Amino acid sequence: MVVLVALALLAPPRPGFAAAKLPKVVLPEAGLQSRHIGVVVNKLDPDSMRIGKYYVQARGLPKENLIQVGFSERKRNMDSETFGKLRKRLLKKTPVHVEAYLLTWDFPYRVDCMSMASAVSFGFSQDYCAEGCKKTKPSPYFNSKVKLPYTELGFRPTMVLPLTFDYAKQLIDKSLTGDASWPDGTAYLVETSNKPRSVRKVQYPSVKRAFDPYLRIETPKVDFLKNKHDVLFYFTGLFDLLGTETNTYLPGAVVDNLNSGSCMPHPRPRPGQTHKHYAGCRDYLENGATGSYGTAIEPCNFLGKFANIGILLQNYLAGQTLLESHWKSVQMPGQGIFTGDPLARPYGGYRIRKRGNEFIITTRSLQSGWYDIWARTADGKTHMAYRATMVSGYPQHLRVPATGDAAHATEFIVLPANTPQP
Repeated sequence: MVVLVALALLAPPRPGFAAAKLPKVVLPEAGLQSRHIGVVVNKLDPDSMRIGKYYVQARGLPKENLIQVGFSERKRNMDSETFGKLRKRLLKKTPVHVEAYLLTWDFPYRVDCMSMASAVSFGFSQDYCAEGCKKTKPSPYFNSKVKLPYTELGFRPTMVLPLTFDYAKQLIDKSLTGDASWPDGTAYLVETSNKPRSVRKVQYPSVKRAFDPYLRIETPKVDFLKNKHDVLFYFTGLFDLLGTETNTYLPGAVVDNLNSGSCMPHPRPRPGQTHKHYAGCRDYLENGATGSYGTAIEPCNFLGKFANIGILLQNYLAGQTLLESHWKSVQMPGQGIFTGDPLARPYGGYRIRKRGNEFIITTRSLQSGWYDIWARTADGKTHMAYRATMVSGYPQHLRVPATGDAAHATEFIVLPANTPQP
């Protein structure tokens, strides 16, 4: 199956000449698409309903992907018995083509000893829980090549938008502007003065070596990152992460703080109250990030209970969605909450340009391997344009001689080598 990606970068025309229309490009469909996301709303919560409906409209989801459940609880926890009944209704209403979920509420955010997101994904099980500093059951999705998690693994990974409608709309709109934008941002891998929460620093040297050719990476030793205007990734670890509102986060940006309960959506102080409210996932999203991961329950500082930075970057920079990239980076997500726009894909799409007597197609979304490129002309016929070209790494460059039928192509179709003629 292939999907048409309609983003093309056109070279500016020379003065006095009309710009030649470049062919569109069809790439092999990779991973989750909009039709695969089921948006789960609480029909008794007006904000949840508005967010869900807006997301379906903005992202072009099928109308049947808006799934309504109803519960009146506004507490932090939903007991496992009540949850079991709710999840049973949810599964019954879920269209068969749905591979993952987006929940549009903040409370409740946990099911006894699991996060709500993981309980919806896996079903409630003590295997995903831990009392004290113990490991939990690993996710089969971790560091995998799986494209369709429900079809291949039998579970639907879940993200949450724990925001008011205005903030959720702001996040969705911004995320959409970032799709296939290939942002020129910086990854900040921060080592704070809090050693127990800075355990991910052991990953920093290998991440910098592997990704420095493709992404600006800085490794500052500071407690708070402030007044940065190009934040694409921000990984840190501190109890109270101050100053996030002073930074500018690019569309598609991810902010992760390794801290106990870093994704608990704490109630806002009422007027006149001054009790402590430390920053968490919701704050990062409100301040402009597109995604964040944290925990709903004390996890201890096991690296496997937080995002593996290298795995996240590898998938995200290769054009996978935020949901795929973030979920595949956490080995033990039973106590964690993935938040943001599941379909954010800043490194998807392609660019095409003509240079001399060849077309150059650039993308990040192809798996390493051999590909054939077919040319479709205005009469609807397809012709082999280039056979068996090898791609690896990213970005990937496909060169097609602008001769014969390819010179008059309206569309190039990229398929794994030896696939039958489209």
